[in-house]
Amino acid sequence: MGTDAYGWIECRPWPDTRSTAGPWLAAVDLRLLNISRNYRAFACLFGVRNEHFAPIAAGRGMPRDASAEVRAAPDSYDHSTSWITYAEVEQIDWDEPLAAPNERITHYRHGPDGPVATGALGWTPDFGRLTGMTPSSLHRIEESWPDQDQWDAGDILYRYEPTPRRDVEGLDAWAPVWAAMKLLADLHGSQNVRLTVWFG
Repeated sequence: MGTDAYGWIECRPWPDTRSTAGPWLAAVDLRLLNISRNYRAFACLFGVRNEHFAPIAAGRGMPRDASAEVRAAPDSYDHSTSWITYAEVEQIDWDEPLAAPNERITHYRHGPDGPVATGALGWTPDFGRLTGMTPSSLHRIEESWPDQDQWDAGDILYRYEPTPRRDVEGLDAWAPVWAAMKLLADLHGSQNVRLTVWFG
């Protein structure tokens, strides 16, 4: 079975008449923002179905002060509940390289105007013969080859290319979520806007 993301953007208004923020209120149901099913994005952001990424906000559970709508929404089949404030979103280093080493090996063919990506990724027997690396030793590639980031096998050129977080497939679908959170944050403050998610 597949895994989908569900959740709410919550907001904690900060009225002029209070010295502290009020309770969290459910503001936008994530289903209204058309989040697509993309496991690489789920892994990158929340550590769900994750093999390759250092997630931003994994496994935090349900916020203790979640709104009633959010507390009532997940069912017994849902899992991996977590949350992130917009203040944390603002601090994300989108240029951080984070794909696992095997996914950083990009294959190119030689073309008349230079190398052309084939769309293939990862270790192959030819790459292993060129470098002496095995699939299980790729995590040491920067240590084993500190001054080299490409290897030419004739027909195929292999390049070691760290993937920045911003280029992870599927993250662009989350742009409406960040935009909605920013709109609320501009009104109520970044610490007073939170995304709570779960998966099922």
